[in-house]
Amino acid sequence: MVKGILKGMFVVLKHSRRKPVTVQYPEEAIPWHTKRFRGRAILNLDTCIGCSLCSQICPNESDHMVYYDYENGKNRKKIYPAVNIGTCTYCGLCQAVCPTGSIRLSNDGTLASFGKDFDYLPDRLSRTEEELKHHD
Repeated sequence: MVKGILKGMFVVLKHSRRKPVTVQYPEEAIPWHTKRFRGRAILNLDTCIGCSLCSQICPNESDHMVYYDYENGKNRKKIYPAVNIGTCTYCGLCQAVCPTGSIRLSNDGTLASFGKDFDYLPDRLSRTEEELKHHD
């Protein structure tokens, strides 16, 4: 019994000497992003061909195709992906199946906002979160 108490006290003393890891988010950036981190989907409107493979492979139907009036020459149907980031699992299947590399998952994990609109249409999907904050 005494051995268990001493073991517990040792753990407490060892951790009491460490620096706190509390981050005042969103004022301070979170330093834990790695190279392989998968964040929100980003769309390149100029290279998207409207093949709808990304929406077909999405396991929970977060990715869907919508009409968007943008002329890039390659997308005659003018349909582009829109992603509901509220239900997206960030699995990366849309990025893997895209033949032109138009949709990719960024390594930006700062998705905190006061808005309630989780459906990112092509105009919002084509910009980063930093650009959206300055635009709104």
